[in-house]
Amino acid sequence: MRPIRASAAVVCLVAASACAGARDDAAAEQASSAQAEAAPDVLATIERDPASGVTIALTGASRYALFGARVGELEGGRRYALSLAPSAEPAPEGADEARALVDFRKVRRLIGTLADDVADPDAMQLTSLHARSHALFGDTVGRYKEIRAALPAHDYSRTLFSVEAVAERAPGTRLAWLAYEPVPHFACTQRGAPEVHLDLVDVKPDESMLDGFVKMALGHEARYEAHAECNRDASGYACTLDDIGSPWGTARFDPASGTDGRFDLAITRADAARTVVTFACTTVTREALAPFSED
Repeated sequence: MRPIRASAAVVCLVAASACAGARDDAAAEQASSAQAEAAPDVLATIERDPASGVTIALTGASRYALFGARVGELEGGRRYALSLAPSAEPAPEGADEARALVDFRKVRRLIGTLADDVADPDAMQLTSLHARSHALFGDTVGRYKEIRAALPAHDYSRTLFSVEAVAERAPGTRLAWLAYEPVPHFACTQRGAPEVHLDLVDVKPDESMLDGFVKMALGHEARYEAHAECNRDASGYACTLDDIGSPWGTARFDPASGTDGRFDLAITRADAARTVVTFACTTVTREALAPFSED
């Protein structure tokens, strides 16, 4: 199973017109409320500029300096769906433009298993590690189902996913599904090369089969190299790795061979020198993940 990452549909930042003319406070409040309802959202990560103390919204390649009464409520390092409007404030150094913060909603991280919604083909149900059920909607539902249909016919009912979602503006339980990726059962890092990872994901309920990729982190992106398939072998797993169908290496590991859920995994490369590449691995437990699911 290829690691899955489905991004949200691109959202446009449409500048709302500033109110002109003299208005009483009640009219201004009504206009602000209507603007918040009408303005499309932009997904952004928040950071504080250490020099100026200004709050910056990072979205794609753009950096917006935020102003307004509620800016102080935003948490640094957190993702939000932001409703923004033009601002009369000058853009400080390090920001592309200034924007007024009209409204915001937190992007929540939920960890759990995914299943089709039997009552609604346009929805998915996520059962979190806290045993709570969440209905997910949006374009990501269709993209997820298309990708899943192209994968081998494994039983993914126990595969954990980390999901990003944001509550819709209207009150209720609906969540707009933004992004997702499988959570590894074993997370491994190459010794001497911390940018190289091998994440192995459960794809069968009895944990008899694992799937994953050797990947190299390149900033916020990743370059995928060999695909790994591991099958239960006695108390451990035997793995074969290939690169677009060509042999890349083999490995065998036993998670019980280490202590505190930590063990080594050695891959013997399929090159002439039979190079051995060693990874330090950690067992990722549901108990350890539970606090990070923001139900």
